[in-house]
Amino acid sequence: MADYPQTSELALGVDLGGTKIFVILADAAGRVVSESQLLTPPTYGELEVFDTILEGVARVLSAGEPGGHAPQTVTERIHRGRIRLISEGRPVVGLGIGVAGVVSGCGNIICQAPNLGWKDVGFRRRLEIAVGLPVLMDNDTNVAAWGEYCYGGHGRPESLVYLGVGTGIGGGIVLKGKLYKGSSGGAGEIGHVVVEPGGPVCSLGHPGCLEAMASGLAIARIAKEEVRRGRADSLLPYADGDPELLTAQVVGTAVADGNPLAQEILTRAGTYLGIGIASVINILNPEVVVIGGGVARMGEAFLAPIQRELEVRAFPELRRAVRVCLSGLGRPVGALGASAMFFQRKLYSEDG
Repeated sequence: MADYPQTSELALGVDLGGTKIFVILADAAGRVVSESQLLTPPTYGELEVFDTILEGVARVLSAGEPGGHAPQTVTERIHRGRIRLISEGRPVVGLGIGVAGVVSGCGNIICQAPNLGWKDVGFRRRLEIAVGLPVLMDNDTNVAAWGEYCYGGHGRPESLVYLGVGTGIGGGIVLKGKLYKGSSGGAGEIGHVVVEPGGPVCSLGHPGCLEAMASGLAIARIAKEEVRRGRADSLLPYADGDPELLTAQVVGTAVADGNPLAQEILTRAGTYLGIGIASVINILNPEVVVIGGGVARMGEAFLAPIQRELEVRAFPELRRAVRVCLSGLGRPVGALGASAMFFQRKLYSEDG
C-alpha cells in the first residue's frame, strides 16, 4: 500500500464502464465502507448515465442509515449522507472517477468514450456541482494501475505496469510513485501495440493490435470463426447451441471444464498478450506487470502462454527483474484507484 497518513477521511470512487457503473466509499487504506453496482443499458444516453452515477453515490453514502425517511431527491440523499458521515467523524473529502475512454490532460473532459458513444463531454464540473464535492477524473486503466500500486500488495515498486484485459485492453503506468500520463495524458495505451501486422482491426480500426488479437471481444470472435470452420461443436453446448452467444466468458467456462478447443483459443490470445508484454518489458524495464480485468480471471490457463512468450522475447536480464502476475484485488480495483487518487492529491498538497 502507498504510504498514506492515517486518517478517518473517506473518498468516493466510481468506475464508469460501458455497461456497468461501480461505486465505492473507501478510506485511505483501501478499506471499502460501502459499494454499489448499477447497470447502464446501451439505450442510456449521457443524462441517464449521469443520473445513474448520482444514484450510486447516494446509495453508498446512505448505506447503514435507518429507514423511515420521507422520499427525497437523489441530491438530497447525497447531502444527508455526507452530513451524517461528518457527524460520525468520517468526512468525505472528494470523488474520483475512472472512465473507459480518453480523458483530457486537465481531467475535465471525456474526449472519447467509444463504449458509451461519447465525444467531448464535459463531465467533471457537472459532477462536482451535483455531489457538492471536488472531483478528479482519469482514464479507467490509469486509476486501476494506481489502485494496484496502492493496494495490490506489490511492496511499493519503483515501477508498475497494469494491463486491464476485458472487452478491450487498456494499460496504466506508475513510475517513481506517480502515474505516468505522457505529454497529453494518453500514455499506457498498451492495447494498441501491434502484434500481428495485417490482422483484424479493433474497435478503433487499428489492425493487428493487442486489443484486436487478445481481448474479450477477440476471444469471442475467434470462437465464432471456429464455428464457421466446423471446429467448434464442442463449444456450442456452452452457448445453448447459439454461436452468437459465444463470449470470452463462455470460452473461460469451457477452459475450466478442460475443453481442448477453448484452451487452444485462450492460448492463442495469451500468446499475443505475451508478445505485447515482452515489448513493454524491453522498453520500460518495470519491476511489476499486473494483468487484471475479466479475461485475466481465467487464471493460470491464461498466464502460462504469456510466460512462455516472455522467455522467448524479453531480454533475459529484464525478464528476471520483473514479476508478472494476475491481479488479486478483484473487480473493485478501478473504483479503489479512483478513490485513492484523492488521497494522493491531498498527500502531495500537504507535502508542498
